[in-house]
Amino acid sequence: MPLAFFQGTQGEVTFPEDFLWDLHRRAPGNIEKLIHTHPPGVVEASTQDKRLLIALAWALYPFPIRLSVLAPREILASSQAFPLLLEERCYWASLEPQSCWKAHGGERIVTILLESTHIIDCFDEQTPSYYHVLAAQSYPQYA
Repeated sequence: MPLAFFQGTQGEVTFPEDFLWDLHRRAPGNIEKLIHTHPPGVVEASTQDKRLLIALAWALYPFPIRLSVLAPREILASSQAFPLLLEERCYWASLEPQSCWKAHGGERIVTILLESTHIIDCFDEQTPSYYHVLAAQSYPQYA
């Protein structure tokens, strides 16, 4: 799976629409997960995160979408390069099939679930490198 990084601004979850739509058209179902960072200790999906998941579930149907929230769990006061522990919460969203929607006669439902929670040790050699990049770019005040 390709991995792409995009710079954002504080308080804004904006993933480049053109990039997402182009990737989805070329390889449907290939958008596995979007990851973004939150301030230290804030790992719950925000209202904006949930709106994004709902919009993407509609746009990428029949494929589900995942959105991960990554935030420092523990900040070291020493000379470490960035937060020691990051918490990642991955939310999964999917639009119900049309057959289910017609069966219950209501509006189509987007289901959003907390799929997983992980604690990531940035200094563990087994930690994927993209977590190191996210931590270093998102929390420069700890660098």
